[in-house]
Amino acid sequence: MTQIKVVEFTDPACPFAFCAEPARLRMLWRYGDHLDWSRQMVVLSQNLEEITKRGLTTAILAGAMANLGRLHRMPIDPTERSRLAISKPACRAVVATRLYAPVLESTILRALRVLTMSGHFLDDQETIDQAADSSGISAQELQGWMKTPQVEAELKSDMAAARAPSEAALQLKNKLAATDQGWRYTCPSYRFQTDSSSLEIPGFWPPEVYDLALANLAPKLVPREKPTDVSEVLEWAAAPLATAEVAALCAIGFDEAHQELAKVATLESVGEDGYWTPR
Repeated sequence: MTQIKVVEFTDPACPFAFCAEPARLRMLWRYGDHLDWSRQMVVLSQNLEEITKRGLTTAILAGAMANLGRLHRMPIDPTERSRLAISKPACRAVVATRLYAPVLESTILRALRVLTMSGHFLDDQETIDQAADSSGISAQELQGWMKTPQVEAELKSDMAAARAPSEAALQLKNKLAATDQGWRYTCPSYRFQTDSSSLEIPGFWPPEVYDLALANLAPKLVPREKPTDVSEVLEWAAAPLATAEVAALCAIGFDEAHQELAKVATLESVGEDGYWTPR
């Protein structure tokens, strides 16, 4: 069976990465059995000085969140936050889970994304504890993991990799971010690798770009057929999904997905949409 290694450069704080969840989930549905998935935490912010130096304010963040939520129809609370927050503690929690409970890494990353886009602060221990609890991890145990030197070393390794884009990625600097030390990957960025070749896709792209990349890397790879209905998607995900995510997986419009979901699931509202749970 053809296997493709996927490296995802991401950060739970990034609203672009959150808005790209429909494309990521679509990729997993279509090619999941053939994808050997791993992640590198970018760590968008290590301290508040780093954020304010970029000119970001709570008002600017609220405006950006509202625009992205409307544009991509994802559940983002547009309310202006009472303060800015850094992402490093949440990234540390994801890395700790990777090392000590790897099967739950994607689960806690998703939980942290959902919480921060709903208005929670990623540098609050309460937020990290809540993400742990909802992911089936003891919050106290996670706190212990996060303090280990192994996690610190792994987190530094992730950050270094995110700040060393390949020569191919550097050809698309408009899809990278400038730092004091050079360039880094934006979220989400992907590296696809087979035994004989690799492709880099930095930055935010439509889902068809990933189809094209995988078709070029593995021409004989046959994608899974689209779901038969929205219930199949919710059962497969085993977690609440946004309308836009279900629409992308079923290859139907947002309004049609919303109508079909309303027949079989309950919506917990966030921003202009929310998350569907089967009834």
